[in-house]
Parts: sequence; C-alpha cells; structure tokens
Amino acid sequence: MNKPFNFLFSNSALPPLISGSGKLELDGKIIHGSIAKPGDHPWMVYIKYFKRGLCGGFLVDRQHVITAAHCVVDYHGPREPSNFEVYVGAYNLDGLDAPYEVDKIQYPPHYKPSEYDYDIAVLRLRSNVTYSSKVSPICLAGEELKPHENLTVAGFGQTGPHVISPSSSILLEVGVEYIPRKIF
Repeated sequence: MNKPFNFLFSNSALPPLISGSGKLELDGKIIHGSIAKPGDHPWMVYIKYFKRGLCGGFLVDRQHVITAAHCVVDYHGPREPSNFEVYVGAYNLDGLDAPYEVDKIQYPPHYKPSEYDYDIAVLRLRSNVTYSSKVSPICLAGEELKPHENLTVAGFGQTGPHVISPSSSILLEVGVEYIPRKIF
C-alpha cells in the first residue's frame, strides 16, 4: 500500500509559489531535479495526443486520470477523447507499455485556455487499469496542505529554463516547498 503522497504535477491547477532545492516553472519544466527511482511513482501517466507526447498526469483509480486542462482543451473546447492515449506506470518514455484509450474528458466550466485558473481535468479511461508493482493509484492527501510542507513534483520534459533546454525521457522528480497563494 502506498503512503499518502502530497503530489503536485507540473501542469497543475493554480500553481503555488515554491522554494527549495529545485525549481518548478509554470510552463512545465523541472529544473535541478533528479532521476526518480523505478517504482517510486507508480501513479504517473504519460499522455499522447495523435501519437505525440503531450503531458503527464496521475492515476487516481482504475479508470480515472488527473491532468491539466490545457493538455486536453484548446480554444475551441475539449479535444476528441478518442485521439488520446494514456500510458500508465510511466517511467521511461522509450519503453512504454500498451496505452489505454480515453472515453471522456471533464474539466471545470470556468476554465479558460488563456489562464491558469481551474487548469485541471479528469480523463475517464475506456477500460480498467490493471494494478501491479509498476502501476497503482496515487493516495491523495485528505487534508489541506500546510504552509512550508514538503512536496514532490514529478514529470517528464525540459530540464532547463530555456525553450531549447534538453528533455528527459526518464521520469524526474524534485522536492519543493508549498507556499500558499493566500498569504500574499
């Protein structure tokens, strides 16, 4: 059984301000992170759209994934669910298992693609995920985050601050400190 894990993925709703040894950029970069150990984040998923890598997310149960709304919605509305593939237990993008198809996309009605507010979406998979040592759901925190609580950010993508920074095909993680928006 996984321990409760306060998890913030890099394309999350209302990104908090953070500090610590690493840095999380609002555009999905993990800077000063390190390679995650295989099996440390069995809830990680990798999402492709028209067979191209798009975003990360996490598995919450056998049929639902949480990701960022901007990954599945554009200025014309939600993208067609059947054009997405979800790879569960994602660790190495060069060795992904068979994908799951997306059946339905839900996101907050107040979400606007031009803003970060309400930037969260739920994908319902067409079939149930089989759990294993490499694939299991995240244990969501049952209470409000406390200021300065340690969080872990995990994901794929660019590892530097510049547009041409190299990308990682191996899952990365970085520790960050939660600083709530309401203190400002």
